[in-house]
Amino acid sequence: MTSRLGLALSCLVLLASCDWEAKAPRAEPTLPIPAASPSYLTLPVDVAMTDLAAVANAQVPQELVRQSGVDMHCPAVQCTNQIIVTREPISFGTDGGRLRAEIPLVVDGRVDFRGPLGVGRIKKEERATARVFPAVSFGITEDWAIRTTTSIDFTVDQAEIHVGPARISLRGVVSDKIRGHMPKLSAAIDQKIASSVKLRPAVENVWPTIHQPIRVQERPATWLSVRPRRIGWVQPSSVGGALRLGIMLESDMQLAVGAQPPAGTVPSLPKLESLGGADGQFRIVVPVAATYDSLSKLLMEELGNRWVPVRQDVKVKLRGIEFSPSGGRLIITANLCADGPGSWLDSCGKAHLWGRPLYDPAARVVRVVDVDYDIETRNAIAKTAEWLLHTTLLERLREKMVFPVGDKLDEARAQVTKVLAGVTVGDHLTLSGTLREISVDGIYVGGDRLLVRGTAVGSLAGRVSLKK
Repeated sequence: MTSRLGLALSCLVLLASCDWEAKAPRAEPTLPIPAASPSYLTLPVDVAMTDLAAVANAQVPQELVRQSGVDMHCPAVQCTNQIIVTREPISFGTDGGRLRAEIPLVVDGRVDFRGPLGVGRIKKEERATARVFPAVSFGITEDWAIRTTTSIDFTVDQAEIHVGPARISLRGVVSDKIRGHMPKLSAAIDQKIASSVKLRPAVENVWPTIHQPIRVQERPATWLSVRPRRIGWVQPSSVGGALRLGIMLESDMQLAVGAQPPAGTVPSLPKLESLGGADGQFRIVVPVAATYDSLSKLLMEELGNRWVPVRQDVKVKLRGIEFSPSGGRLIITANLCADGPGSWLDSCGKAHLWGRPLYDPAARVVRVVDVDYDIETRNAIAKTAEWLLHTTLLERLREKMVFPVGDKLDEARAQVTKVLAGVTVGDHLTLSGTLREISVDGIYVGGDRLLVRGTAVGSLAGRVSLKK
């Protein structure tokens, strides 16, 4: 009887010695996710070149020069001239990105001469061109009042008339006449821009709408959220057949799939600022999230509930695994059993490990690296199953802790491309643009998931309707 009781007690002692339970490590608070780089949305307003040409044609008279009775000092004869310089319709366009006005000139000349052989008259018509380069400096006050200052440079080409060997240059007198009209022309261009560019009404039309989530795709439901930070103005540029001015919206932009994100609070229209250093590119955040439960499921599909050799004489069975956050690292709790050398009972327990998530851009996967036992776990295993510390268990776990995100990034690219192809927002705004690249700018440990933050970069503009 005594021997049987002793055997039973020995088995219980042996059984107890085959399990371990280490104290779980203390988790640190998760780190805050840094703010993404700002995104810029341009809301352009165009002034047609034809409108600027109409202003110029109204300000510059058709007849620029009329002079007569001027002695030309012709050889062997006495000669005088009558010169009339007129302009044809002025047109506006661009020249190397600059605004340019072209003034075609017609030079009509008549020369009267008197000499030993009698008197005579010669009539000639020549053509010339004046090229005018208005430089428009643009600004808006904090209260949205438009201020433009137009300065004008110009050149006059071939303003001369030829009569036999004589050449009469009119460049100086034509330049003086054109120069005299430039102040009025500059003021008229400024006035035309101020009356044509309705920036505040354009922004007021879209301001409430832009704070609402924008549905860009039905299935799966995909939303673009815009959270404005600041508003500034865009310096003028010549684009196609227009002088382009406008507003630049600095904001946070994020794409979300699934449930509709909450709408933002609509503040009053802010004062305008100078957005120094703005590069004009959009940066749409495309988060790819992986919950810890989903990571556990993937790992269990690879290694769970079957014996896996980790040394010639040792095999391990993973019965469960959990991920939890700690600062910027992961606590990995593995519920496992090990069959080691010389033992007839499995050695089971909970192993607590540390790991750090890392994005691999070449393979487009998230890897958990630096996987190692917590010190309490290492000490507990050393007391009961020290041989487990000398196996490839950690290497096997590292090999399998690889989670693909490339497909999710491809989906995000398709969604952003759809946005850039043209999305109508409400009654007044249409968005369109071009995508340059999509990349991952960080991986972050959250409360219940890993967050891979992708960023789509390109150019984005809105076309605003002023219709009520």
